[in-house]
Amino acid sequence: MSFRYFRSLENLYISAPEDLAPLLEEEEETRGLSSSLHQLEIKCCNWFFSPSQQSSSPLAFWKNLTSLQSLRMISCDDLVYWPEAEFRGLNSVKKIEISLCNMLVGPSHLPLSSSSSGDGELLPNLEHLLIQSCDGLQELPKLPASLRSLTVFHCPKLNSLTEDLRLLPNLEELDIVYCDGLLELPKLPASLRSLNVGFCPKINFLTEGLRHATSLESVKISNCPSLTSLPVDLGHLTALKKMDINKLPGLESLPQGLGQLAALECLSISTCSKLSSLPEGMQGLTALKKLSIKHCPRLSSLPEGLQRRLPGLQHLEIVGCPDLERQCKRGGPYWDLISRIPSTKILSERRCNFSASLSSFSCFRRPSTV
Repeated sequence: MSFRYFRSLENLYISAPEDLAPLLEEEEETRGLSSSLHQLEIKCCNWFFSPSQQSSSPLAFWKNLTSLQSLRMISCDDLVYWPEAEFRGLNSVKKIEISLCNMLVGPSHLPLSSSSSGDGELLPNLEHLLIQSCDGLQELPKLPASLRSLTVFHCPKLNSLTEDLRLLPNLEELDIVYCDGLLELPKLPASLRSLNVGFCPKINFLTEGLRHATSLESVKISNCPSLTSLPVDLGHLTALKKMDINKLPGLESLPQGLGQLAALECLSISTCSKLSSLPEGMQGLTALKKLSIKHCPRLSSLPEGLQRRLPGLQHLEIVGCPDLERQCKRGGPYWDLISRIPSTKILSERRCNFSASLSSFSCFRRPSTV
């Protein structure tokens, strides 16, 4: 096999258990890829990376990928440390996906050899990074300032995110899901627009992370059983339009600062079994158009401020909240307020379970992967 004649090759998929490193180490064999190859996927190849700083990998191949824009690495067991030497020349890469690389633990913390080191930032044009189902990952590498979206999915040993996140001036999307060991969020950058934290059973604190995230437009927090409260002061989130609070069994109340979210258009609260009341001051939600409250059985009433906002809603959904449902029915104390809402769904738990045609209410879409 030879790559020297593939001078127009744009997409390359390599899945080979045999060791092709000697071939790829010959610079002449891969030089033709330098100007053409835009997308590369490596799967089940256990010879592509250096498992330690002392062993070798086909660096000539990596050095010739000067036009590469998208890189996927799947089930590569020799990927133990963040491959700085291999990534050193990938100055055009915009998207990286690392999946099912269970031996990956994080950066090496050992100095690169003189032949592998270089000046300048690693991956200077990287915009999207997805790391998923890497069971051994303990630490994230240093991330470039160009990064716009970061997704970490199902990495159970990751117990903290890099403090450098707050230094990323272009980061707009952050998704952290199924990270069992994560204890808290670090300080987030002012550039962040979308935050999704889910299925992180140990995380119990959000205040410090959100303190500087003044550009947030969308926040989704779900399935975090140790989280018992939300930040008290939310007034700095002046751009926030969508908030989804879902399956927080320890949450007993929402902060008074919720009423400070003057730009909030969509609020969804679901499956918070201990939530017994909503805060006063919600008349400040002057932009609110959609309100969904589902499966919060202890909620029995709406605060006066929120009652004042009901006639201005475009959509109201109340499901599985028996006491609240009774007050919203015809003849109930809230009926005159909600009868003017163009779209309403008021359902009991029983009716919800047997209504196969009921469409789900959500104002959130899962961020696309890289």
